[in-house]
Amino acid sequence: MVHQSTLAEVGQQWIIHLAEFMVSSFSSSSSSSCSSSSFESGEDIQKLIHERREARSLYSEATLEVGRLEQCLDAVKIALSASEEETNVAQMRDDEAHARAAGKISLKSLCFYILDFIR
Repeated sequence: MVHQSTLAEVGQQWIIHLAEFMVSSFSSSSSSSCSSSSFESGEDIQKLIHERREARSLYSEATLEVGRLEQCLDAVKIALSASEEETNVAQMRDDEAHARAAGKISLKSLCFYILDFIR
């Protein structure tokens, strides 16, 4: 089975990527001269800021979705518990009905047997 990344995992991966890229950009820009590379670094920083915002948005959406899914799971657990309880009650009633029916049949059979014996 192939693991599919959740939105939270994707967001975390983007944040890590962003941090690594910023560190590498900072170290390379500090060692180079302040010419066109500083302009490119400015564009890179803007791009990274945009990517960071997207990652944060994805992470926030994923967090909200996880919360909704946890609430749904809780509701399903409650419904399952109620259903199991209803099933147990129905099974007990069925068992009691069978026991009563078996008792009545046995009692009738005994009465007919005694009547036949007396005659």
